[in-house]
Amino acid sequence: MESKDSSSDCGDADWTTLSRAADSLYNDIDEMWTAYLDKNEDVLKDFLPDSRDAFEDVPLQLHDLHDKYCNLVESKVEKWLERDGCSAQDFFAQCEESLSGAYCALFEEDVNAWFVEYMVAISSFQKFVHLCQQKIKDTPEEAKAME
Repeated sequence: MESKDSSSDCGDADWTTLSRAADSLYNDIDEMWTAYLDKNEDVLKDFLPDSRDAFEDVPLQLHDLHDKYCNLVESKVEKWLERDGCSAQDFFAQCEESLSGAYCALFEEDVNAWFVEYMVAISSFQKFVHLCQQKIKDTPEEAKAME
Protein backbone atom coordinates (compact mmCIF):
# COMPACT_ATOMS: atom_id res chain seq x y z
CA MET A 1 0.00 0.00 0.00
CA GLU A 2 1.34 3.38 -0.99
CA SER A 3 1.86 5.87 1.81
CA LYS A 4 0.02 9.16 1.86
CA ASP A 5 1.89 12.12 0.46
CA SER A 6 3.51 13.88 3.39
CA SER A 7 2.72 17.27 1.84
CA SER A 8 -1.00 16.74 2.36
CA ASP A 9 -2.57 19.46 4.50
CA CYS A 10 -5.14 17.07 5.93
CA GLY A 11 -2.76 14.63 7.59
CA ASP A 12 -4.36 11.32 8.51
CA ALA A 13 -7.80 12.81 9.07
CA ASP A 14 -9.09 12.59 5.48
CA TRP A 15 -12.35 10.91 6.38
CA THR A 16 -13.06 13.02 9.43
CA THR A 17 -12.39 16.24 7.52
CA LEU A 18 -15.15 15.39 5.04
CA SER A 19 -17.48 14.37 7.86
CA ARG A 20 -16.79 17.58 9.76
CA ALA A 21 -17.35 19.62 6.60
CA ALA A 22 -20.70 17.93 6.00
CA ASP A 23 -21.78 18.54 9.59
CA SER A 24 -20.48 22.07 9.73
CA LEU A 25 -21.24 23.47 6.27
CA TYR A 26 -24.48 21.90 5.10
CA ASN A 27 -26.91 24.03 7.10
CA ASP A 28 -25.08 27.25 6.26
CA ILE A 29 -24.94 26.42 2.56
CA ASP A 30 -28.57 25.31 2.52
CA GLU A 31 -29.60 28.60 4.14
CA MET A 32 -27.48 30.50 1.59
CA TRP A 33 -29.20 28.52 -1.19
CA THR A 34 -32.69 29.35 0.05
CA ALA A 35 -31.85 33.03 0.56
CA TYR A 36 -30.18 33.22 -2.85
CA LEU A 37 -33.17 31.68 -4.60
CA ASP A 38 -35.58 33.93 -2.74
CA LYS A 39 -33.52 37.01 -3.62
CA ASN A 40 -33.35 36.03 -7.31
CA GLU A 41 -36.78 34.43 -7.69
CA ASP A 42 -38.03 36.99 -10.23
CA VAL A 43 -35.01 36.49 -12.47
CA LEU A 44 -35.33 32.73 -12.16
CA LYS A 45 -39.02 32.77 -13.05
CA ASP A 46 -38.28 34.94 -16.09
CA PHE A 47 -35.33 32.96 -17.42
CA LEU A 48 -35.53 29.34 -16.27
CA PRO A 49 -36.18 26.90 -19.12
CA ASP A 50 -39.59 25.21 -18.91
CA SER A 51 -38.12 21.77 -19.42
CA ARG A 52 -35.31 19.95 -17.61
CA ASP A 53 -33.69 19.36 -20.99
CA ALA A 54 -34.06 22.82 -22.56
CA PHE A 55 -30.47 24.04 -22.36
CA GLU A 56 -29.88 25.16 -25.93
CA ASP A 57 -30.65 28.86 -25.39
CA VAL A 58 -30.20 29.43 -21.67
CA PRO A 59 -29.92 33.17 -21.02
CA LEU A 60 -26.66 34.64 -19.80
CA GLN A 61 -28.48 35.87 -16.67
CA LEU A 62 -28.75 32.27 -15.43
CA HIS A 63 -25.05 31.66 -15.99
CA ASP A 64 -24.31 34.85 -14.05
CA LEU A 65 -26.54 33.73 -11.16
CA HIS A 66 -24.81 30.35 -11.12
CA ASP A 67 -21.33 31.91 -11.16
CA LYS A 68 -22.21 34.27 -8.31
CA TYR A 69 -23.68 31.47 -6.23
CA CYS A 70 -20.67 29.24 -6.85
CA ASN A 71 -18.42 32.07 -5.69
CA LEU A 72 -20.45 32.45 -2.48
CA VAL A 73 -20.26 28.74 -1.73
CA GLU A 74 -16.59 28.44 -2.68
CA SER A 75 -15.74 31.32 -0.37
CA LYS A 76 -17.65 29.68 2.50
CA VAL A 77 -15.95 26.32 1.90
CA GLU A 78 -12.48 27.86 1.52
CA LYS A 79 -12.85 29.76 4.82
CA TRP A 80 -13.95 26.58 6.57
CA LEU A 81 -11.09 24.56 5.06
CA GLU A 82 -8.60 27.21 6.11
CA ARG A 83 -9.88 27.05 9.70
CA ASP A 84 -9.77 23.24 9.57
CA GLY A 85 -6.26 23.16 8.12
CA CYS A 86 -7.15 21.27 4.94
CA SER A 87 -6.34 22.37 1.39
CA ALA A 88 -9.10 22.65 -1.20
CA GLN A 89 -7.25 20.14 -3.38
CA ASP A 90 -7.20 17.54 -0.62
CA PHE A 91 -10.81 18.23 0.31
CA PHE A 92 -12.05 17.75 -3.26
CA ALA A 93 -9.96 14.59 -3.57
CA GLN A 94 -11.79 13.31 -0.49
CA CYS A 95 -15.10 14.22 -2.12
CA GLU A 96 -14.19 12.22 -5.23
CA GLU A 97 -13.16 9.28 -3.07
CA SER A 98 -16.45 9.49 -1.21
CA LEU A 99 -18.45 9.33 -4.45
CA SER A 100 -16.38 6.37 -5.63
CA GLY A 101 -17.14 4.49 -2.42
CA ALA A 102 -13.57 4.50 -1.14
CA TYR A 103 -14.73 4.95 2.45
CA CYS A 104 -17.35 2.22 2.67
CA ALA A 105 -17.86 -1.50 2.23
CA LEU A 106 -19.07 -3.04 -1.01
CA PHE A 107 -22.75 -2.24 -1.75
CA GLU A 108 -22.90 0.41 0.96
CA GLU A 109 -23.28 4.11 0.35
CA ASP A 110 -20.85 6.54 1.86
CA VAL A 111 -22.44 8.37 4.79
CA ASN A 112 -21.30 11.70 3.33
CA ALA A 113 -22.30 11.02 -0.27
CA TRP A 114 -25.38 13.23 0.13
CA PHE A 115 -23.16 16.21 1.01
CA VAL A 116 -20.74 15.56 -1.83
CA GLU A 117 -23.63 15.19 -4.29
CA TYR A 118 -25.05 18.47 -3.00
CA MET A 119 -21.69 20.18 -3.58
CA VAL A 120 -21.50 18.73 -7.09
CA ALA A 121 -25.02 19.96 -7.81
CA ILE A 122 -24.00 23.44 -6.79
CA SER A 123 -21.00 23.49 -9.12
CA SER A 124 -22.74 21.98 -12.16
CA PHE A 125 -24.69 24.55 -14.20
CA GLN A 126 -27.28 22.03 -15.40
CA LYS A 127 -27.82 20.66 -11.91
CA PHE A 128 -28.00 24.21 -10.58
CA VAL A 129 -30.76 24.98 -13.09
CA HIS A 130 -32.57 21.73 -12.21
CA LEU A 131 -32.45 22.59 -8.51
CA CYS A 132 -33.77 26.08 -9.30
CA GLN A 133 -36.57 24.61 -11.40
CA GLN A 134 -37.46 22.25 -8.56
CA LYS A 135 -37.46 25.08 -6.01
CA ILE A 136 -39.65 27.31 -8.18
CA LYS A 137 -41.97 24.39 -8.92
CA ASP A 138 -42.19 23.31 -5.27
CA THR A 139 -42.61 26.72 -3.66
CA PRO A 140 -46.27 27.25 -4.62
CA GLU A 141 -47.10 23.69 -3.59
CA GLU A 142 -45.49 24.18 -0.19
CA ALA A 143 -47.35 27.45 0.31
CA LYS A 144 -50.64 25.77 -0.60
CA ALA A 145 -49.96 22.92 1.80
CA MET A 146 -49.40 25.38 4.66
CA GLU A 147 -52.74 27.15 4.11
